[in-house]
Amino acid sequence: MDAQHTASRGGGRPFRRSVKKSAPITAAQRFGTSRYLASALLRRPGLWERLAGHQFLAITSHESDHGLDWHAQRALAPGHPVHDDRLADVLAGPDLIMDERTHECLPTACSMRFIPRSNNEGWDGILTVTTTCAESDTSIPSVRRARHFAVLGESQTVDNPRIANSHLSLPRVKGRVLQLDGPPVSRYPYTPWHFARHLGAAWALQGDRVLIIRSVFSTMAGWSRDPFSAWPSANRPAAPAVHAPWQRMRLVPGSRALYVYGAAHGLDALRDLVSRARDHFDWVILADSIDHHMCPAFLDDIADDYLLVTGDSGYRTSLSVSHPRHGASAKGGIPLTPSEAAVLWREQTLHFVPLDRIPVAGLLVVTGLNDTKLPDAFAAEADHTLARLGTPILGRIHSNVIADRCTVLDQTPDQTDRAFIAEAAAVAARLKDTDCFSFLMPTSATAHSV
Repeated sequence: MDAQHTASRGGGRPFRRSVKKSAPITAAQRFGTSRYLASALLRRPGLWERLAGHQFLAITSHESDHGLDWHAQRALAPGHPVHDDRLADVLAGPDLIMDERTHECLPTACSMRFIPRSNNEGWDGILTVTTTCAESDTSIPSVRRARHFAVLGESQTVDNPRIANSHLSLPRVKGRVLQLDGPPVSRYPYTPWHFARHLGAAWALQGDRVLIIRSVFSTMAGWSRDPFSAWPSANRPAAPAVHAPWQRMRLVPGSRALYVYGAAHGLDALRDLVSRARDHFDWVILADSIDHHMCPAFLDDIADDYLLVTGDSGYRTSLSVSHPRHGASAKGGIPLTPSEAAVLWREQTLHFVPLDRIPVAGLLVVTGLNDTKLPDAFAAEADHTLARLGTPILGRIHSNVIADRCTVLDQTPDQTDRAFIAEAAAVAARLKDTDCFSFLMPTSATAHSV
């Protein structure tokens, strides 16, 4: 149809294909490409002051073909070494990796470059940190001594804090592997991943090392991309390979840790990953780790325990029935015993779970759907019946906790959800109990009458 491009329409002017001009890149788009990186720098201003000899810091940005890069220029008091291993360990996190290939360290200047691990929206910027010694000047503030970093497990008493032995480099006792899944055909809005984030954060806060493994489905990736993804294709350097495949999900004080691994993986790759992770973590949580549409089988050669995450509508105290009365239909209620209420709850909640093929170690239920309080004796007996039937409730967590994007690691001491932390500790204790059916069941059950 080449001739049609120049053919006249009714003897008029030649037809021309309209070309839409690309919209100019706005300031919001420029900053959006590395907004998480900028936020990480601004949220931790005290980081730099904990390094020995710190005197001055200036942070600037410049536009590149993949968005916005950031440059931190720091000056030290004369006589202090410009290279500090602690800086690299604190800055590197779930989305940034120090690029050893470009590390330049001279007696008077040290340059470190940090590259995003993957092309995550909001982390596309490259961070460069340049450290030099300031010139001698009486106006320079007093020299700062190095202070400890709690996230590196350093002691407050030492004058020259050093990084403790990496908790990911030494073999450990084999960790416990939990497989978290939900009942199929479930309308419950919170997935095992939501539950795992909060449970893992609470366990890490209490001193454990936790790894959460989940699948990232490529068909779903485009749904979460933000509107700033129209930036021109990047020539951003590829992130350097790292020894451990998992990423730090959140900074945790001391030798405790919360890591995450997200990728599309098959059973063989998952088996190798879990085998390796057992040596480094106390808990390995498989949350939404297998691509499935129905309730997946228990990965008995990979996981130790199979846990179901489900909503809790509460135990029914009565059952509504309809019966004829004087030629008309009348409604009535039949009281239920705690055991009958437990059997009914189990049938309705776990109806599509093949319990004859899946050895369920316990249930993690999210409450909040029904706030009617049951007598403790009724709830305890119903919970005991569930345990006797092979589906004990390991813990109950309110939906407000699971829905919150912030975990207990993001809370200040006066905001700490101590009730949730206590419940998470109880879940861990029940899982560690060799006799899973003899522990005291939680009694914060709710009633439901129909």
